[in-house]
Amino acid sequence: MSDSQTYQYLDKLIALATGEQFLDAVREAKTRYFRATGEVFEDDPFFEQRMNGFVEYYLFDWPAAPGGKSTTAVLIERGRDTLPPDQLVAFAGFDRNVHSIFEFKKKKGELVTVLNLYDDETYEVHERRALAGLEKGDVFEARLLPYGDKLHFSNAFVFHPKAVKKFIVGELKAARKSGIGRPTALLHRMAYLRMRFDRFRRVDVTKIYSKETMDQIDAELRKEAAAQPEAEGQKGKQ
Repeated sequence: MSDSQTYQYLDKLIALATGEQFLDAVREAKTRYFRATGEVFEDDPFFEQRMNGFVEYYLFDWPAAPGGKSTTAVLIERGRDTLPPDQLVAFAGFDRNVHSIFEFKKKKGELVTVLNLYDDETYEVHERRALAGLEKGDVFEARLLPYGDKLHFSNAFVFHPKAVKKFIVGELKAARKSGIGRPTALLHRMAYLRMRFDRFRRVDVTKIYSKETMDQIDAELRKEAAAQPEAEGQKGKQ
């Protein structure tokens, strides 16, 4: 099974999940994702990566049905009698993805060794693409897609500064200790901090990656959420 097949199946999944009948869900998921990770603009150098992150959030993390079923799980259920068996198998594998913040350990040939900083599991990922600039000890958010007996990186990455690894690890360990099954919300918050770092390069990175900044963002989001019903109410009166 080639790496290219993995991404061909991922493209098919995206095409199915973003069809006309899903447009309202796509819009709602997009609003929620960028509220959690920070708004981006088309001229941002990280725009494409963040859009990839949104698409994968919509596919795998967005609660598309009661019980928190993902969009992918819903598509599999609806397509059991209509989709080709190979697609159903590939999609089911993707839905068991591992989404976390990893530390890059080494690359030997097509095998990349990474450490999951959330649960300390080590993974070997098949990756033929050149990982430009990636060095031992680098810390990044990624999603590992199972396909056949191999793991592959998806198309979405968020790279974090090495200088804040200790802070990130501490937050991940605290989340795990609290019993959270998947640290999606924390990954989103770290992505928000990375965006702030990109916006304010002159500010010390340790000031941005801090509990104070996280509390500030939480307060801003609560204020925004509180103002939204009021604004909608005003529209209704007009």
